[in-house]
Amino acid sequence: GVIVTLIACCAAGVLFGLLWLYILKKFAATIIKSMLFLNLFCWLCVIFVGFYIQSTDSSDGIYLIIIGVFGFLVFGLYTYCVWGRIPFASALLKISSSITTKYSGTICISFAVIVFNITWYLVWVSSFVAYLVWSGDCNDTGTSDGCNVSGIVVFLYLVSFYWGLEVWKNISH
Repeated sequence: GVIVTLIACCAAGVLFGLLWLYILKKFAATIIKSMLFLNLFCWLCVIFVGFYIQSTDSSDGIYLIIIGVFGFLVFGLYTYCVWGRIPFASALLKISSSITTKYSGTICISFAVIVFNITWYLVWVSSFVAYLVWSGDCNDTGTSDGCNVSGIVVFLYLVSFYWGLEVWKNISH
C-alpha cells in the first residue's frame, strides 16, 4: 500500500508540475498581477484582524494594525514600482517555461536530485539513530551513567543534514 501511494503521489506531482508549466506559459502576466494583489489583500486582512482584536477590548490589536499598515504600504510601493516591468517578467516566464518544456534535461536533473535527497534523508537518519543507540541508554533526564550523547556531535549531525540539503537544492537550481 505504501509503495502504491508513493508512486501515485509522484505521478500526481509530475502531472501537476506539467500542468503548472502550461498555465504559466499561457497566463504569466495574469499570475504575476494576481500575486501582487493577493499580497496586498493579505496585508489588508492583517489590518482587519488587528481591528477585530482591538474591538474586543484588547489593546494588543494595535501592534497587528501597525505591522499590517507598514506591510501594506511597503508592498503597495513595491507593486507600484514593479508594475511597469510586468510585461518583461511575463515574457521571461513564457520563454523559460517554453525552454523547460522543449528541453527536458532540467526536469530529469530535478527528479534525480529528489532521489538523491531521499537517499540522503535515509542515510542521515539511519546514521543519526545508530549514533544515538551506540551512545548508550539515557533516562528521561539524560543523567544516566551510560548516556554518552555529545551535544557537539548532535550539532555536527544537524550541520551535515542542513549542508547536504543545501548542496542538493543548489544542484537542482
